[in-house]
Amino acid sequence: MLLEVFMAQAVRTMPVHPICQTIGSFSRYPLASIRNPFFCYIARNKNVPNMENLKIITFHQGPRMRVGRSENGAFLRIEMSHGHEEREAFQHDLLLFLELSKPFACARNLWDLRNLEVLIDTDLQDWIDQEVNSRQLLQGTRREAFVMPGDAIAQLAVEQSMDEANGSRIQSAFFGSMPEAEAWLVG
Repeated sequence: MLLEVFMAQAVRTMPVHPICQTIGSFSRYPLASIRNPFFCYIARNKNVPNMENLKIITFHQGPRMRVGRSENGAFLRIEMSHGHEEREAFQHDLLLFLELSKPFACARNLWDLRNLEVLIDTDLQDWIDQEVNSRQLLQGTRREAFVMPGDAIAQLAVEQSMDEANGSRIQSAFFGSMPEAEAWLVG
């Protein structure tokens, strides 16, 4: 069985699987060759109503960010887990996500921010709007669901980031659980 897999962009500061060295290209590999968890894996999510067999195909696995695509191509799923002192890594990973997502031209994104601890102050909110939200609009993003961190201040900061000029042009909703977010995103 063959599976088309996006080749993740190489990050110079992290060890990268040899298959991931090609930037922005597509190749076909036998399913058995992508079982390395650093490179790619397939996960089933059985908690989503009417989406019993939903598969997420992960095409980037870094230390603080994992990016995957729903098997049917309906949306991209981004999991971020940056700590309090990892602002630069957070910004780097957001820019990396933009590069990785270009070939998919996906109009819907699911952001899993339950493990995000970065303080998103007003300067970072402005940066997200100018650098990330504006580029997402150009790439065709129209709808985003956010599974929020537990901290109330972090939740407010994420919501404010989407209230900025460019962010307000993307239909956004905020949720406490993954099944709710997935159901809204594809509904």
